[in-house]
Amino acid sequence: MNSFTFMITITFDKSCRDIIIPFQRKSIRELFYKNFELFNISYPIKINLSVEHDDDNHEWMAKFLIEKSSKHKFHIAFNAFWLEGFAPRNNRQLSIVNRTILHEIIHGLDILTIEDSHRKHSTNYHSVRLLLVEEKSDFFWALMYFFTLLRDEGIALYGESLFLGSDSEKTNEELNEMLASDVEWMLSAMEQNQAERANLDEVFSRVYEYGAYIYNELFFEERKGKNASEHLLDLMKVDVSHWIWMFFKRLMPHQVHRLLIHYSNQNLLWFGMFVPPNSTSFDDPKGLLMDYFRECKIKPLDHNMFIVIRERLVDNMPAKTIEWETERYEHDLHLMVHQRLVRIWGQLDEELQRYSLSYFATLQDQLHDELTFIGHLDDMLLLDYLEEYCC
Repeated sequence: MNSFTFMITITFDKSCRDIIIPFQRKSIRELFYKNFELFNISYPIKINLSVEHDDDNHEWMAKFLIEKSSKHKFHIAFNAFWLEGFAPRNNRQLSIVNRTILHEIIHGLDILTIEDSHRKHSTNYHSVRLLLVEEKSDFFWALMYFFTLLRDEGIALYGESLFLGSDSEKTNEELNEMLASDVEWMLSAMEQNQAERANLDEVFSRVYEYGAYIYNELFFEERKGKNASEHLLDLMKVDVSHWIWMFFKRLMPHQVHRLLIHYSNQNLLWFGMFVPPNSTSFDDPKGLLMDYFRECKIKPLDHNMFIVIRERLVDNMPAKTIEWETERYEHDLHLMVHQRLVRIWGQLDEELQRYSLSYFATLQDQLHDELTFIGHLDDMLLLDYLEEYCC
């Protein structure tokens, strides 16, 4: 054994006793060690393996038990159906188990961001119901689960394809068509505040078909110059909020207005998508933005409030250090908005500074800032507009 294997401890609990026999355990251990060596892990991790009997569903092979796991301890359950006849000399079976182990390891390494999503869902469920009417609130969580699944399962599927090659039987064109169809269906169901549970389950299951494809499309540029493990570890810093912004910005920019309008505090169209109905500034980006602020009932900060809020949100922003960036910046869309505002601040004229700072300091802007996962999506899109047209 090399020194790396001492960093990884693997135990099989009592449920494995009659299912996974010694030579199978040896093979499974070796697959775990081999896949962990793909990553530069410098801290000890304990792996606890169990087996679940699920006679009604042979579709799933393994699952990462997030509630029991931590950064240093992964709990993974295998479906007994897939291991009862596991023969390590059968290349097809070995490939299936190997891909499964790699998939669950990636979930484990991604645990901090996955845990954050679970925590936000459980702690903000009630507050979202207070912000939205009941029908909108009910479907909001289905829509957020869809994006969470795209983010969490997508990165694990992407990791499989980077290290082990794609196992998809569909072309990129077919996967893109499937994705576009599902997103359209989800947004339409959102707008109608209704969806059949069976249809939701079908959409959720198709995420496993196009999850890797989405990551390939979203992060082609970020992949350049990095090895696969470095690239994946970087992507684990992208939380669901950040993911949703990039998904619409890079893949479906002409669909985001539907999300904004549906969950908006005002019955407004989004600037840059459609010109506000009372606008006379068709060819003037700043004028268009001012019209939008006025329709949102955003007023420029007076001198005293401008000084106070500028000092709080701009002047005292900590310097962007590596530690600050890795620990906070990429895990929180609100902090990303904050950082981007500071970066472009000096390029805005005073009028834009007063209006923009007023918008960012207002909780009930286009999307209420306390709306879980997407509350700062409108702020990010506003910054996109400012950087592209007004800087």
